[in-house]
Amino acid sequence: MVYFQMKFGHLKIIKESYFVHFVFTVRLFVGFLFLAVVSLIHGLFPFILTDVVSAHISDLNDRLKER
Repeated sequence: MVYFQMKFGHLKIIKESYFVHFVFTVRLFVGFLFLAVVSLIHGLFPFILTDVVSAHISDLNDRLKER
């Protein structure tokens, strides 16, 4: 499985402008930061926030499949 590829036509393929794509990736970044904090809190206190990370990852997977 290849994890790193250079696709210079990526924006044309997904039909987004640079700015729209940048905003999308910044939102992903912020979401991942949120999930990292929630995951850490859940690791310390396993009885709270039990479904938050898995629910968000599932939602993210669905949204990325639509792109």
